[in-house]
Amino acid sequence: MTSINPYITGDPVGNRPAFVGRIDILTNVLKVVSVLNNNIVLYGQRRMGKTSVLQVLETKLSEDESCLPVFFDFQDQAQQPVKQLLGELAYKISDGLNQATPNLGPNPSATFFKWLTEILNHLPNDKSKLVLLFDEFDVLADPESDEAGANFLHEIHKLLNLNKKRLNVIFVIGRKVSELSNITISLFGNIPAQQVSLLKHDDIVKLTRLSETNKSLNWSDGTVKAVWELTSGHPFLTQCLCYHIWEHLCCRQASDEPSTVTLKNVQEAIPDTLIFSRNILESLWRSLPPAAQVVASALAGAGAKAMSKVELDILLNQGGVQKVIRELNNAPEILVDWDIIEEIEGSYRFRVELIRCWIAEYKSFHQALDLALNQAHPDADKLYQKAQELYEAQFLDEALILSRSALKKFSDHVKANQLLADILLEQDAYHEARDILEKLYQFQADAARSRLIQVLLLLTKSNNSEEEQLKLFERILEIEPKHPEAKRQKQDLLNRQEAKKQQRIETIKDIYDKHSKLMWEFLGFIFGLLISYYWLTDRIPTQPLIVLEVEQLSNEVSKYAITGVVSDKPYVLDTVKILPICDYPVKQATFKYDIYTQLVDLKLNPNTNPKTYWIDKSLLQQSLAEKEKDFSFEFLDEDRFTFYFQFEAPKSTLAEFECQVFTADNRKVPCQVREKGYLSLFRGIPWFGSGTILGIILIILIEIRYAFKKRRHNVGYQPY
Repeated sequence: MTSINPYITGDPVGNRPAFVGRIDILTNVLKVVSVLNNNIVLYGQRRMGKTSVLQVLETKLSEDESCLPVFFDFQDQAQQPVKQLLGELAYKISDGLNQATPNLGPNPSATFFKWLTEILNHLPNDKSKLVLLFDEFDVLADPESDEAGANFLHEIHKLLNLNKKRLNVIFVIGRKVSELSNITISLFGNIPAQQVSLLKHDDIVKLTRLSETNKSLNWSDGTVKAVWELTSGHPFLTQCLCYHIWEHLCCRQASDEPSTVTLKNVQEAIPDTLIFSRNILESLWRSLPPAAQVVASALAGAGAKAMSKVELDILLNQGGVQKVIRELNNAPEILVDWDIIEEIEGSYRFRVELIRCWIAEYKSFHQALDLALNQAHPDADKLYQKAQELYEAQFLDEALILSRSALKKFSDHVKANQLLADILLEQDAYHEARDILEKLYQFQADAARSRLIQVLLLLTKSNNSEEEQLKLFERILEIEPKHPEAKRQKQDLLNRQEAKKQQRIETIKDIYDKHSKLMWEFLGFIFGLLISYYWLTDRIPTQPLIVLEVEQLSNEVSKYAITGVVSDKPYVLDTVKILPICDYPVKQATFKYDIYTQLVDLKLNPNTNPKTYWIDKSLLQQSLAEKEKDFSFEFLDEDRFTFYFQFEAPKSTLAEFECQVFTADNRKVPCQVREKGYLSLFRGIPWFGSGTILGIILIILIEIRYAFKKRRHNVGYQPY
C-alpha cells in the first residue's frame, strides 16, 4: 500500500487539511479589518503557524466581495533599497488587482503613492478596500537593520495614513512589538496586536489523527495524549513528531492494514524530531535575550517538574548570575510571554516538553551563563577576542597580557580563563594553570573540567613525590570518577607502593631472622637489669626506712625472731619498739645485740594497744656493756640484732608485728616488719649483680628456645 505522509514539516499549511484551529484568531482579525477598518499585528514564535494563518486570511478575505487581499512576503527583503521594495510591492498589488504595473521612475516614493491613491480611488465600489498582508515584516523592523529598512518604514507609515477606509494592513512579525526598533514601535503604536500561540487540545487531537483520514496510521487515545504532553499544542513540533512516527511505521509497513502507534513509537521518534527541528529551535533560542536564555537553560536542566521561584533563585545564585545580570528578574516574564514557560502557583515549568528536551540537550546552563556574562562585560570580551587572535597567531606573551587584562575587568569571563590556562600550559606553567582552572571549576565546572584534568595529568608526570602524585590522581577522580587513565595510573602507583612496602617488610624480616637471637638476648639482659633495679629499690630503701624481717623458729607458730636487715643509711639508735599483734599473750620477749651473747629482756608498756615491748641504749649498756664508756646502739644489718617472741598459744596461731624506731637525736625513722622468704636470699647482693644473674638466666633460656626451634625446623616440623 502506497500512502502519502499527511504531516507537513516544511511549508505553511494554510488552506490544507493540516491547518487546524485558529478560529478565534481568524474571527478577530476579520472583525478588525472588515468591520472596524483597522490594521492589526499578528506576532508569535517562528513556526507557530503565523504564515498559515495569513494564507487562510487571504482566502477568507477573497470570499468577501468588499476585500481585495494582496499577500507580500518580506523574507530576504531586508537589504533591498526602498526603490526596489516599493517596486516589488507595486507589482504585487497590480498583479492582485489585475492592473498594469507602474513605472516608478526617478522618484519612486512620490510615484508609488500617487499611483496607489489612484488605485484606491477607483476600487470596484464604495465599500471595497485593499488589504495588504505583510508576512515576515519584522526583518525590516529589527533594531539592528540598516538605513534602507528604516527608510522603508517611513514609507509604510505614510501608507497607513493614505486612506484608512480603503486600505488596511495585516502585519505578521516573529517577536513582540516592544522588541522592535523605535520607529516600528511608533508605527504600531495604535494598532491592535494578536498573538499566534499554541493550539488547543482538541486541535492537536485533530492534527495528530490526520493519518486516520487517509487510513495510513491509527492512533490510540493514549498515544494522542503522549503527543499532547510532548508538544502542548506547538503546531510545528506536533507535525514534526507525527511526521517521524509516520515515516518510521509506514515506510516499513508490509501489510495493507494500517499500523497503530504505540507509546514506544512516540518515544523513539523524539531524537529525530529534535534533530530535524534544530534550526527552528536555534532561531527561537537566538531570539531570546541572554538573561532569558540563562533562566530557560536552568529550568530545562532541572527536568520536567516545576521549579519554584525560590529554587530558581537559589540555582541562579549558585551560578553567580545574579551578581552580573540585572535582567534576570524580568527573564521569567519574557519566557512566559513567549509561551516557552508557564507559571503555576508560584512555580515555573516548560509549556512544551520537546523544547525543554532540546534546550537540556544542546544548551547547557553554563553555556548560556557564559554567553550572558560575556555580553554583560563587553570590554572584557573585546580584550579576550583580541587575545584569542594573538594566541592563534602564536604570539603567546602578548596574548597572555591581554587575557590577564580581560580577567581584571571581569574575573569570571569563562573563555578568558580558558585561554589563559591554555597559554600557561604551553609555557609549562602547570601550577598557575591549575590555580586558574580550579577557580573556574567552582562556578563553571563543565567549562573547566577537561582542561583541569589535562593539567593535573601533566603535574603527575612532573612531580617526583608519589604522595603528591596520588593526591593529583584522587583530584582527577573527584572531577571525573570514571577517568580511565587516572584510574589506571593511580592503581599502578598503589601497586608500586604496596610492592615497596612488602619489600621493606621482607628486609626487616630477613634482618630479624638473622639477628633476632642476639636481639632477644640483649633485651633479656637489659630486662634483667631493669627488673633488679626496680625490685631492689624496694628491698634497699632510698627514702628514710628501716626494715626488719620476721620468721618462725623451729616451725613453731608460737616462736618468732625479728631481725634488723636493711636501712637507707646507718643510724645511731636510742629506742626500738616492737608491737606484737596476737590473740594470745606474750610468754617471753628478749633481745640479742651484736657480739653480745647475753639475751636482754625487753621492757613492757602494758598501757598501749597493742602492748609495746622495747629496748633502748641505756638498758643495753647497763645489761651488756657497763664498762664500755663509748657504747653506741647502732643499726647493724646482716642479722646483727634480733628480737625473740614466744606466745602462750597453739601452733596454729599467727602473729603480726609492728615496729617503731627513734634515733639518738630524737628523730623517728619509719620502720617496717616484713616476712622472711626467698627474696631475702638476695639481700646484700648489689642490684646490678642480681640483674646480671637474671640476665644470664634469660639468655640461657633464649638459647634453649632457639636451639629447639632450629631442631624442629630441621626435622620438617610444621606447626598447626
